[in-house]
Amino acid sequence: MPTFSELQAKYGLSEQEIQTKWEAFSLRNNNAKPDAASLESFAISLSRNNKTKPRSILRQLPTKVEYKILDVTNTKVVGSLEPSNASQQDVEVQLLSVPKRVKYFNDSLDGISRTLKTQLKDAEQIFQALLKTELANGCRISQSTVWCVGRICRDLDSTQPGGPLYLENGERVLLNLQNIDEQMTSKMFPGKIVALEGKNPRGAEFIATSVRELPMLPLHTVPTIGEIETRVGIVRASTGDELRSLLAHVAKQNCSVVIVLGLPVPSTAFLHLLKQFRMQFVLLPSLDDTLSVPVYPQNAYNITHPKLHTASNPTRFLVNNELVLCSSAPVISDLGQSNPNKLFSFAEKARAILTQRQAYPLFPALIPLDMSSIEPSLTIESPNLLILQGDNAAEVVDGVFCVSVDKCAVVHKSSAVFSQIQ
Repeated sequence: MPTFSELQAKYGLSEQEIQTKWEAFSLRNNNAKPDAASLESFAISLSRNNKTKPRSILRQLPTKVEYKILDVTNTKVVGSLEPSNASQQDVEVQLLSVPKRVKYFNDSLDGISRTLKTQLKDAEQIFQALLKTELANGCRISQSTVWCVGRICRDLDSTQPGGPLYLENGERVLLNLQNIDEQMTSKMFPGKIVALEGKNPRGAEFIATSVRELPMLPLHTVPTIGEIETRVGIVRASTGDELRSLLAHVAKQNCSVVIVLGLPVPSTAFLHLLKQFRMQFVLLPSLDDTLSVPVYPQNAYNITHPKLHTASNPTRFLVNNELVLCSSAPVISDLGQSNPNKLFSFAEKARAILTQRQAYPLFPALIPLDMSSIEPSLTIESPNLLILQGDNAAEVVDGVFCVSVDKCAVVHKSSAVFSQIQ
């Protein structure tokens, strides 16, 4: 039976990281105890995640759904547009995110404060149940070691991403992270909610000795019998003409659903294009669109078509019972700007979204953000697929298949097609 220290040494993890990964594994497996069988399964989970590389065969989920990356990046699609007569398998698309109509530019300080307080209150309840201890206010003087919860932030006057970090919970205190390993501090970004253990002996500085991140929600379970092989590829389409050729190419692959992030052509031309294909389409707005107010989150487009599902940004939806969280906000690049440390990898950025349960967890945001309209992107379970905008990348993060695409199209064969058009 492997021990935690052996697994920590084998995979080069810190004590905090191995503890966080175990807690996530335990939650996904009905609060598993660290017995021999559970530790064996945990070791297998670590080995699978450790071996996963972009554009390679990815780990098999507990629901027997296997994901693969097709290495078709920058594929040039040529040829005339021909409507596809290929038979499409039965597919059901169910939008889950149907938010209230967003009232933009109505973001009062009071509204922002209420949203931030609600987020902290929810996180405190989670951490209190996880740590099984009373939480203290880290901004107040404490001579003994305490646990506290707050939001990471920077100096109000600082314009540099590498400045000192503070903990905010309605009050604000400078953070001393000298006792925290670099791997953990590299994942800190403004807006991240964490639990910290430490002291504030003089009231001016909280000296942290341990950091705990929010645990991931359990994975959405796909009800299926047998195994389903799902393939994902990346294809480039930069103009309206290339979009036509791309859709013709996708149709020949017997795909069922195309998800487009932002309109690459006028809406009338796009609707005319849909008539020539049997596939279903899911359309999200983009912050670059002229048809949509460039403030996040965004309302769905006000256009209709029998084959078209118009969704908000961000959105959650089911495709043949697979749960997808999708967003066209530039969260990957923004997280990189907030902390340019090279240790903050794509996998860690995706994990930040999954654990913080927000498609855009940064605050203050680097995009126009309507805080009063922000709601948790994930409340009950983690998605099977996470589709984000950013540099081309793919990783399995604690069982969630995460894809980041930069002005490209992502093709998901068999049960769905995900695409972003440049």
